[in-house]
Order: sequence, then structure tokens, then C-alpha cells
Amino acid sequence: MKTRWLFVVAGAALAVASFPATAADQDRDRIRLHDQDLTKDQDQLRTRLHDMLKVDASLTDAELADVDPAITGYAARNGSPRAMRETVRAALGAGCKGTCLAETIRAMNACVQHGETANQARDRVMAAVRERARDGAGPGSEAERGARIRERVGAQLEERARVRERSRDRDREKERDRDRDRERAREHTGTSAGPGPGPGK
Repeated sequence: MKTRWLFVVAGAALAVASFPATAADQDRDRIRLHDQDLTKDQDQLRTRLHDMLKVDASLTDAELADVDPAITGYAARNGSPRAMRETVRAALGAGCKGTCLAETIRAMNACVQHGETANQARDRVMAAVRERARDGAGPGSEAERGARIRERVGAQLEERARVRERSRDRDREKERDRDRDRERAREHTGTSAGPGPGPGK
């Protein structure tokens, strides 16, 4: 019986000791890249995105290196590979290649960095790509086309941030109004009660 009890105690001690080791392993396994901290899973997602871009967009190693900060940021937010693939294919279908495609990828990252889901980012960026396609390629270079996509998405994200800030301001004002109402109610209750009876009454 005593021997069995010793095994139980030793097993419990080993289980408790394993928790700090697991946490330490997780910290050690994190990867620092382009000012982003990636888990192993996120780094694997980054690799999947690279592979997808090589196949779908025929990007060279140099072109992948150029957009790697955006890919890394997107992976760090656990961005959906499917949403990225759909956006890239839509851009390619609209004739958006080279620098234009690179700006499309960066725009996807910008959206998720601003708190949008990957699907929201896809819809926003694809809308910008389609609008640029409706404008026609014109004489502009790929860089100019990409810049217009970047500017459109950037302006929308700034407006989104302003709307959210105005909403937060309204919420804060409502909370201040509620605080003032509660304070007035307490003051009114105290006044209505009046002073208590004096001594000997």
C-alpha cells in the first residue's frame, strides 16, 4: 500500500512539473519574423501561403521575399489561406500582376491588422480590385494600379476606424449620462428623505 502511494505522489509531481515545461517549450518555439511573433502553426501557415503564391501566381523567390512581411503579418493573425487564394485569383483574373498583385496581398494584411476577418478582408480587397478593373488598365503601370488599390483600401480602413471611434465616443457619452442620472437620483432620494427627527422628538 505504501509503495502504491509513493507511485501516486511521484506521478502527480511529474504531471505538475510538466506544465511549466510545456509553457517554456511554447515560448521557445515562437518565431520572430518581420516584427511578428509566430507560433509553429502560424509559421506553417506562412509556408502554405508561400507555396500557394508560387503555384497560383507564379511568384519568384524574389517576389515572395518582397511580400513576405505582409504574408507573415497575415499568418500571425491566422488569416485564411482560402480567402487569400480567392483574392489572388480574382486579382490575376482582373489583370492585376506584379506590383499590383503585391499591393493586393499587402491590402489583405492591412485589413486583418485592422481587426477584420479574412473573409471581410477578401470582400473589401476584391471590391477594390474589381473597381480598378472597371476603370480599365489604361496607360498606368502595375505600380500605379497597385497604388490605387492600396489607397482605396487604406481610405476605407481609415473611415472604418473613424466610425468605430465615433461609436465609442457615443457609448462613453451615454455612460457619462447614465452616471449623471444615477448621481441626480441619489441626490433626489437624499433630499426627499429630509432630516431625521431631532433629539427628544
